[in-house]
Amino acid sequence: MFLTTSAHKTLEHPLSRIKSPASRRYLGRRLGTKWLISIAFWVLLGVFFASKTYVYNLIIDQPIDWWRAVGFTMPKAIIWGIMTPLVLWFASLYKIDSHNWWRNGLIHLTTAVLLAPFLVILSFLISLLLKWIGGNLPDNPSFVIASLNPQVFATSFDNILTYIILVGAYHVYEYYQRYRNRVLQSTKLEAQLAKLRLDLLKAQLNPHFLFNTLNAISIVKDHDLEAADEMITDLSELLRFIMDNIHRQEVTLREEVDFLKRYISIQNKRFDNKLDVQIDIDPSTWNAMVPSLLLQPIVENSIKHGMTDSKQKGKIDIECRLVENQLCFEVRDNGTGLKPNHMSRTNGSGIGVRNTHERLRNLYGDQYSFELKNGKTGGAVARLTIPYRWENPD
Repeated sequence: MFLTTSAHKTLEHPLSRIKSPASRRYLGRRLGTKWLISIAFWVLLGVFFASKTYVYNLIIDQPIDWWRAVGFTMPKAIIWGIMTPLVLWFASLYKIDSHNWWRNGLIHLTTAVLLAPFLVILSFLISLLLKWIGGNLPDNPSFVIASLNPQVFATSFDNILTYIILVGAYHVYEYYQRYRNRVLQSTKLEAQLAKLRLDLLKAQLNPHFLFNTLNAISIVKDHDLEAADEMITDLSELLRFIMDNIHRQEVTLREEVDFLKRYISIQNKRFDNKLDVQIDIDPSTWNAMVPSLLLQPIVENSIKHGMTDSKQKGKIDIECRLVENQLCFEVRDNGTGLKPNHMSRTNGSGIGVRNTHERLRNLYGDQYSFELKNGKTGGAVARLTIPYRWENPD
């Protein structure tokens, strides 16, 4: 069966989608479960209103038989218990969207109008059955037939309204599911984009680090081959760490500090062991998760802009403390501090610092802080705060 639009476009009837026997059996099982739930719900609703009618008549001193009260409410409850899954299924076949609201809306309205009188007659027959079970069936058949006429018109509107409410409820649920799926899809896409940005930032940082390290080795090899050989060994360990964690955005603080120590060892050989680095880590934070290569760019910044401008022995202090569920890092050097032409270090124009800002922003949003300024007694101080998270045991 096909429906043809005014533009002579042939649309496949929705029922033709169910082709295979397996699909029909699956649909049958689903409808069977929905029917049981629907009938149970409507029967309970019918019992509730029958009880309400029965108690109300007792209160006003006009008691009625229980089966008569059931006869008022239960027929419609049974009918709609059976019809509800069918109406919802029919609504799923003819969904009302912006491009077909008039056609499918007219289909549902026509169906409601044609279905309503039939349901009234069926409800009336069930009512007679219940009266017969309760021994309240009238002896005069003409009275029974005559009582049907006003019910057809009086109850048809209720059935039309019930049908419209069910179709409306289905579409409210459908639109909510669409909205929820769009939100989940958007969230998933944002997470994928964030991961992509982090991967790109990490990919940018690795060559930068490698280039600077190789440059340090090339400087040392001209006057100290043994030191250069040790630097290459340290570099191989650093590269192994990077490759082992290439797909990890976060590592434990212990792993990060081990990596940093090897990097410092390379730099110390470059400066003829004139670099004094003290690392003070709160023991309770060793298993905390931190971004991979978090501290290396900051220490590199201290060496580059602090040590090269100072003739004295370079000193860098690195501290980590746990304060109110926040990891607080501080890196201090005894260099010449931030000069006007190096103020770009504050806003992160250098690759390492700028990269650190971007990675932290993507990982933690507004839940981090990163500050780089002159120390009170000279040199520069970098302060970094990130949320404290334990290593995932999985």
